[in-house]
Amino acid sequence: MKLMHLLCGIVTAALLCSAPVISADNAPDVTDLPAVSTEEAVTLPDLRLDNQNRYLYMSESYAQGYVPKVESGYAVVVVPLTCDENAPASLRVSAGIDVSDASPFVTKNYEETVFRVQNAVNDSAATVESYHIVFWLALRGDRTNGSYPVTVHAEGGGAQYDTTVYVSITDGKDPNAVTTEPPVTTEPPEPVIFAPKLLLDHCETGGAVTAGDTLHLSVTLRNTAQDQGLRNLTVTASAPQNAFTPLSQSQTIYIPETAAGSTFDVVFDYTVLPNTPAGQYEIPLHFDFASENGMAGAGDAGVTVEVVQPLEVKFPTVVFPAEATVSDTLQIPVQAINLSLADAKNVYAELSGNGLLPQGAAFFGDLAAGAEMTVTLPVQITSLSGGDSLYGQTEGTFTFHYSDLNGEEHTETQVFSVSLKSPFTQSSTPAQETASPRYWIAAVSVLGIAALALTLYLLIRFKRRHAS
Repeated sequence: MKLMHLLCGIVTAALLCSAPVISADNAPDVTDLPAVSTEEAVTLPDLRLDNQNRYLYMSESYAQGYVPKVESGYAVVVVPLTCDENAPASLRVSAGIDVSDASPFVTKNYEETVFRVQNAVNDSAATVESYHIVFWLALRGDRTNGSYPVTVHAEGGGAQYDTTVYVSITDGKDPNAVTTEPPVTTEPPEPVIFAPKLLLDHCETGGAVTAGDTLHLSVTLRNTAQDQGLRNLTVTASAPQNAFTPLSQSQTIYIPETAAGSTFDVVFDYTVLPNTPAGQYEIPLHFDFASENGMAGAGDAGVTVEVVQPLEVKFPTVVFPAEATVSDTLQIPVQAINLSLADAKNVYAELSGNGLLPQGAAFFGDLAAGAEMTVTLPVQITSLSGGDSLYGQTEGTFTFHYSDLNGEEHTETQVFSVSLKSPFTQSSTPAQETASPRYWIAAVSVLGIAALALTLYLLIRFKRRHAS
């Protein structure tokens, strides 16, 4: 013991001797010492799980072993949080779920804001100021039983809180279940019986039918079965009512029986309505029958009928002046009116006549049904050719051309007469006489001769008077 005291004294003396001596020269400057802050440190909110109380949608508290409820296709996850100091007014919370194919949850974005309010607890009147976090997680219909984690994250006021809650699925598929396929029973095949068929062999419509005329539709049907006849056969035509009017009271024809492999004809008569637009129309056919072995059969077919509209284009009489002066250019209006329900193609008018020189043709183009158009045709008046006189009476002919939808061309003509006048001949009236250029030339000539004669007479008389 004395030895220990002796050793301690020796060590203490050595330390004192080796310690530096602080004097005024080597004393530290107080400005070099670190400054001590007088401000208090900021305290962050302390978010904690309230594991003692039972909130809405909870069967027990977390301390009692809380498990989320699974009902009506949803898993209800509840996480109550409390905060004593610097508690924020709200928290931003989110739920993280498994998004793999094995997850029982419907993939969605579960994120919301939860406010700090007084929440009722324990099915009583008592309340706790807390953040009542509730997530309704939608479940997939093909979910599998098991325990699945849900990560809940909350943050607010600079603080964060994370926890994991496990959802137990017990109403889904058993992952360990073994599926067994029911035994396959093979039944003997039934004997194949081929039913006869009735097909459209050909039809006759007489070509395109004009709107307003009668359609005589003859249809030939064939029994394709070579070993069975047909009985109680009915053929029904269903022509469009807006285009065809049947001439008989019924569009159904009854045939008692037909032989195997035979053909037979049925006829339907219609009136094509006058206002039916041009085009192709289908008349559906339906037939029902029974075979000799009692099997019922049916079939459908269709007949295409082409309807054309009668084309009627009117060209009002062209008004041409009764007289025209050579070298003049007249503007002649030409009019075309389509009175039919079909379009007229390539409509134009040509003018021909001795002494009449049109500048091209009056071109209308395609004239739609019910349309009308007026085109001005410039016509230059020239003198007559091939005769004794350059002026006088002449005839002109307007030829109108148009085509139908089938390309067939139609023509019409209009003939008129016009008197061609000389540009040097002017008309006179009792109120005013206007001389022609030749008249003025003759008058000037006569006046010149008279003036010359008068001058000669005066000159001769002047010389005689001086001579006497």
